[in-house]
Amino acid sequence: MPLETSIVAAFVARHHDTDPASIRLSMERLRGGLRSADVVRVRAEFRDRTGRRQTWVFVAKRLDGVDRREASVYRDVLQPLGWDGSPRFLGSEPVAAETSYLYIEYVARSRGWPWTSSNSSALTLEQLALLHGSTGTGVLRRVSPEWSYETDLLGSAHATGEMFEDVVQQEELAGLRPYRMALRRVIGALPELRETLLNGSPLAVTSIHGDAHPGNALMRRRSGAERTVLLDWGRARAGSPLEDVASWLQSLGYWEPEAKRRHDTLFRRYLESRDMPPDLTRSLRDHYWLAGMCNILSGSLRYHLWVAGGGAEAPSNVRAESLGAARDQLRVIRRADILWRYVITAREP
Repeated sequence: MPLETSIVAAFVARHHDTDPASIRLSMERLRGGLRSADVVRVRAEFRDRTGRRQTWVFVAKRLDGVDRREASVYRDVLQPLGWDGSPRFLGSEPVAAETSYLYIEYVARSRGWPWTSSNSSALTLEQLALLHGSTGTGVLRRVSPEWSYETDLLGSAHATGEMFEDVVQQEELAGLRPYRMALRRVIGALPELRETLLNGSPLAVTSIHGDAHPGNALMRRRSGAERTVLLDWGRARAGSPLEDVASWLQSLGYWEPEAKRRHDTLFRRYLESRDMPPDLTRSLRDHYWLAGMCNILSGSLRYHLWVAGGGAEAPSNVRAESLGAARDQLRVIRRADILWRYVITAREP
């Protein structure tokens, strides 16, 4: 269901203390991610109380069910931080029993695809480091306490396993079958793997974005300098900072060979941004791959398997891209499986 213009117009009227009848709205739908029902850029034209014409551009986003927690993340966590790594929170309101509208700043991109530059990638890691060093973890734990990422992740992992078994029956996807046992093992051991990641990692649990990838980030320019802005905060939570680092570096590395080549340099840049020694120790690397495995099981592998298997009725080149992404992600799964069985468990007392 699209956003109701009358509700959005009433928000504009309250925000600018103007007559709703004077407001003209135009809406352009934006990409909102897999979990978002409707995201639009709103252009509101109206006359203020002095009769002067005004224009206000912002983003309105419909949130349903548990996804309504994103409004609380903006209001209770991001707004008090006062940093420039997320769109500015403008307001939110319930519009039905299970639906809310979220209103946030519209951020204009300084460049369409800035990630060919390693410096842009590093700036994103610096923003993540600022978030990870913030004090919002306790607040995040209290945002929608009924929502459990661990429960969601486990359900997603089992759904991924079922999707895998279904699509590898196709002859063109038979090359993925050798990854079957590694995938089964990590899904079976996922609760223990999560415990190790969250409580045994060299980096302590902190506030994380939870879905950091190039589709959820853009660059904007202010005062002559570019900064990364992170979007889609519906999965923000208390978690391992390595989940954000692995999500960013591994997803970016698939699209940008230079980012993949400079992987360790970018990882060190993150550590330095947190005032930590830039040493990629064995333990840090091992837990990084566990974090990457968890990210993959949260939905991205299932999506690529679905597309590669023809579920999206996508053209052949898109299916081939998803098959390549699924293969890369299954390699991470296999690596995490080996580390868990032969390295990390052997290291633990």
